[in-house]
Amino acid sequence: PPFGYITMPDQFVLKALADRALGPDHPPVMATVALVSSHIPWAPIPKFVPWDQVGDGQVFAAARTTEDPDVVWRENGGIARAYGQSIEYVLRTVTSFITTYGNDHTLVLLLGDHQPMSFIAGDIGHDVPVHVIARDPTLLRTFAEEHWTAGMLPDASSPVVPMEALRARLTAAYTPEAQR
Repeated sequence: PPFGYITMPDQFVLKALADRALGPDHPPVMATVALVSSHIPWAPIPKFVPWDQVGDGQVFAAARTTEDPDVVWRENGGIARAYGQSIEYVLRTVTSFITTYGNDHTLVLLLGDHQPMSFIAGDIGHDVPVHVIARDPTLLRTFAEEHWTAGMLPDASSPVVPMEALRARLTAAYTPEAQR
């Protein structure tokens, strides 16, 4: 069942990725996954379910908040509250996905495509944090060498990297030639 214009919750998308591309018999994978549960209209919001219950996604007909988007958008503070809940859902889902399906070779880059709309967060600019997650510290070496900040909140000395430069840095860091 859809969530506003969103056709499926992030947990369903990540479970499909795990089932189709991350099994033990699959070769290494580089995937770009669009997670959109934190986008408008922020109601209803999916509820996290155990991974073995995701199935074909029908569980999300019931595993969702019951709020009406029109009510959320009219309620004083409703949008900010619902937006925050959607971010909480996304972070819980991604964290659980990494700990459930990740391994010592997993490297995850988690980044947004834009900051929240100004009517939610004010005018905070266009930069978005990039989170680089891995169990193996050697996979993080490139980012440590560039003085990225450990943890979830970047500090003022963290580098600002244009999106178009990130791909080239990743390719340079993780191609076989770079690992020698």
